[in-house]
Amino acid sequence: MSPKISANEPRRARSDLALLDALLNDPGRKRVGRDQVMLILDSLASATDRALVERFPAVLAVCIRNGIEVDGQALLSRYWESSPKRKNLEKLLLISVSLFEEQKMFPPRNLKRIAAGLKQKYPLQAISDSMQLSTGVTVSRQGLYQTLGLFGLLTKLPPVESPPDGRIVITTEVKGLLGKLFSPKQKELIFKKLNNQPMTKTEREYFSRTAKKKLRAVLDETVREIAKRIGR
Repeated sequence: MSPKISANEPRRARSDLALLDALLNDPGRKRVGRDQVMLILDSLASATDRALVERFPAVLAVCIRNGIEVDGQALLSRYWESSPKRKNLEKLLLISVSLFEEQKMFPPRNLKRIAAGLKQKYPLQAISDSMQLSTGVTVSRQGLYQTLGLFGLLTKLPPVESPPDGRIVITTEVKGLLGKLFSPKQKELIFKKLNNQPMTKTEREYFSRTAKKKLRAVLDETVREIAKRIGR
């Protein structure tokens, strides 16, 4: 029996998640059919639970691992071009293929061709960090990577690329790491400093007295060596 991912019954979200995770954790002993996969992908695109939606690329990755064909065109053709559901599917397919390309994984059959066409429809920034769907759910690139890693589907760590103009990319992951070291106010001042935004005299004094000292401590080679040895 195919697991049905409910989009309209929040009380079933936990059981749906457990059912889907059982499928994703299966190394291939159980046969997962094409029709079952299509049903799951279609349902995830309208799910209102972020944890469920973030498993969309993981389902496709399992298809890659188990040699299951995914007819992306058939998945999209169920809906009109203007359908919010179709747009959700298009965005999720596009970002999934982008993740697979970074991982040097070959997407399921015909998805790469579909993604090439979708790149003309959606700007790069729409899938660069976080992406909002018509359901109100926002998924982040980092969250999708973490979900792939949860099921052992990453072939390597996510790449970190610097823009050609030398700017530092402040990803969701970087913001989270800074949040472990700095207070919200200190983070705000760090971002102001990075972006050359004006600060008041009080802000400058507070930055020098707190955040700047912490940043200097992070740069200390001994501190970094300690972190490497015991912080893994």
